[in-house]
Amino acid sequence: MGYLATDNFRQWLTDDGGHRCVLNLPDLTPEEIEQFCEKAFRRFHFRPKYILYKIGQAIRHPREGWRSIVAGFYFIFYLLSNKRKKQKPFHVERIPIPDGWTSGIKVPMGRMEQIKRGIPVQTPE
Repeated sequence: MGYLATDNFRQWLTDDGGHRCVLNLPDLTPEEIEQFCEKAFRRFHFRPKYILYKIGQAIRHPREGWRSIVAGFYFIFYLLSNKRKKQKPFHVERIPIPDGWTSGIKVPMGRMEQIKRGIPVQTPE
């Protein structure tokens, strides 16, 4: 099964439809992963640029705008009420970070790094 705590898709959501961490990553608990996901979700959706984009989208496409408004109210209600039913994450044994685990990760060179090194930059067509 690898890093998945379960391959049963029915266990991937909480009873109220929220996400549930099903990963068993080296040196991270399921609680830490869930906290990171919630924080990242909030940081993304409350960015001024994203909010302005959604306002513009609501003006251009009223039906989509209405859907976004309703979803926004549900999201704010969720944040304020904190009614998320805490479901125990999967019990997983914390696995240590294996030697050389990060050596297999190859991060592609960014555009600015290519420019600095004098490598021709490919532009999307």
